[in-house]
Amino acid sequence: MALHTQQIVTDAGYEVVGPAFTLEEAKLLAEEEPLDGAILDIYLAGELVWPAAEILSKRGVGFLFQTGFTSKFEMPQFCKAARRIAKPLDRASFLSALAEISARV
Repeated sequence: MALHTQQIVTDAGYEVVGPAFTLEEAKLLAEEEPLDGAILDIYLAGELVWPAAEILSKRGVGFLFQTGFTSKFEMPQFCKAARRIAKPLDRASFLSALAEISARV
């Protein structure tokens, strides 16, 4: 799924950093890379992605979740405003959400 998403993002003209397949990789990218926005899955290799999302939030980097979890899934307060794009991916909705987070820069 990450590689499919990467292709859609690249085709839309964005530069891709990643993907990260583990929480540690995601945290490293969130801490060190100059980012205009981020796409996160709630689970990376069985771990919740909240620590990476928190880093992004503190840096002021917009992010969205690409997830199979329903809207009833409990999220930390700092994540509640982030958009959720359901899997399987609806390309138009995804690109619209991506444009919103990257426009904040």
